Amino acid sequence: MIQYDEIEEIKKIKVQKAITCDCCEKTKSLINSFEWCDANNFIKIRKEFGYGSEIGDEEEVSIDICEQCFIEKFGIELIRKCVV
Repeated sequence: MIQYDEIEEIKKIKVQKAITCDCCEKTKSLINSFEWCDANNFIKIRKEFGYGSEIGDEEEVSIDICEQCFIEKFGIELIRKCVV
């Protein structure tokens, strides 16, 4: 028979509290209920590049862009055209 002792385990976890646009550096709180709606409109782009990439072999890039910068960079016409 295996005998056990009970131990208390304390675990730290990361909880998102804010998001910052990598273009304009605007920060929105994920805790404040008014800013939370705007924060949900951020666009996250994550890409792992393959061999022969100018960025670098197997390099991973992750950027967060607010809705306003996304529209400025890509144009509302292109975004609307791509909406399915």
